[in-house]
Amino acid sequence: MSAGLSTAAWHGLSLGEAALGLGSFGLSVALMVWLAARPVPSKRAALLLAALLVAGTVLMLATGHGQLVPLSVGGLLAVTARPGPPAVRPGAGVLGGGLVFLVGVFGYYAAYDLDLGFPNGLVATAVAVAAALVGITSALRTPETLDTTNATPAAEVTEETTPTAADTATADTSAGTGETLCGGAEGVGGAGGARSGVPARRAAAQFSGLWRISGLRPISGLWRPVVAAVVLTGLSLAAGWRSAPAVQPKEGSSFTLLAYNIRMGFGLDGRLSLDDITAWAAAKRPDVVLLSEVDRGWLLNGGHDDLDRIARGLGLRAYFAPAADQVWGDALLTNLPVRQVVSHPLGKHGYPTGAQAQTAVIEVGGSEVGIVNTHLQSPPGQAPEVAALVRDLSAGGRRPVVLAGDLNTRPGDPEMRVLESAGLSDPLIALGNPATSPADAPVERIDHVLVTGGVRVESADVPRLPYSDHLPVMAALRITSVDQEG
Repeated sequence: MSAGLSTAAWHGLSLGEAALGLGSFGLSVALMVWLAARPVPSKRAALLLAALLVAGTVLMLATGHGQLVPLSVGGLLAVTARPGPPAVRPGAGVLGGGLVFLVGVFGYYAAYDLDLGFPNGLVATAVAVAAALVGITSALRTPETLDTTNATPAAEVTEETTPTAADTATADTSAGTGETLCGGAEGVGGAGGARSGVPARRAAAQFSGLWRISGLRPISGLWRPVVAAVVLTGLSLAAGWRSAPAVQPKEGSSFTLLAYNIRMGFGLDGRLSLDDITAWAAAKRPDVVLLSEVDRGWLLNGGHDDLDRIARGLGLRAYFAPAADQVWGDALLTNLPVRQVVSHPLGKHGYPTGAQAQTAVIEVGGSEVGIVNTHLQSPPGQAPEVAALVRDLSAGGRRPVVLAGDLNTRPGDPEMRVLESAGLSDPLIALGNPATSPADAPVERIDHVLVTGGVRVESADVPRLPYSDHLPVMAALRITSVDQEG
């Protein structure tokens, strides 16, 4: 989840911003591996890292930035590891962890089809709390062993230090913990020097152990995950980053628009069909693409970023609009000049899956056209909200508006009358009223391209494609007359 949310948050950033975001997440993952491979039990660290895991999960759900999650997981693995061979994990722990994972995953994603009575983010938070409690309990039951792998070599002891027998005993005890002692202050000869040196040694050991509150070994090895993160970030950026395509103004008054509910890229055969969708759409060369049910990292669906994959294949700029959550929603793709683009959350009206309406103003041949891209989940309550957005975008009738997408509304439904009251019409009725759903045997049209005055649908096509449970709507539009000057 942290990887998917973070990837979606960095989409469309500049190279520097993408490097910073990807690098910070990569460093967190590298530290997770580095920490987990250096187990040093610490009860205090377990408490801190458990709190960090819960806080990081909440931050991830709220902002989409999940860098703290891998870091805290790696730290918990480090402080809860049981010392000594054999390196085994109890079978009950494996089965229990797997059960928590399965219940958590399906509980989280079930909220998009069922009303659980609470935000599904609480499921992920509850899993984080459970993991934190297990980590704390494990750390409390695991004895804190002494780390002798980083004891100070004898050669590093300064000549100023002349330990007595008492000093030697104390030094041996302290050296077992891996702290370096300061001998300069303890070079007072005789029994009195020995007695005054013992507290000094202990104080030095305690001071040098403050940074070890996390229970980790000396920080000298930290360069390894840092180097790994830098190298992996560079390779990832070199392999996957691309600058946004150039804006391409269009001459004339005509443009083509594609509206398609892609069902998160899964076709009728249940297989991922993102590349098929991209290849088909690229051959049509649409000026504006409106997508519904865009998945940008759902773990349940394999963690694919549908938008990035399709946008790359089409060579178009992408504008994502979160709906159900930050990695599931709708998107507008175009290289035409975009004057503004805003996502407006719509009321749920008792339907569990969230919805939004993405409004944009694009320029075609020097004229502005308003675009409303939406996927209605509860048309009776959401149609009036979208109608109000159409009125605002039309600027009192001075700007033509196109409303397109999966409206879950038939031409004869009452919700269509609500949309028509905002000045919209349904030109596809005169063009054969082609059905769009279900894709394998279409019997009704619930995917639409509606227009206000000032724009005309010259032609429309609904090809029979098996790449989703909906059929796409391809329309050729032309701006007719509109008062752009007011």
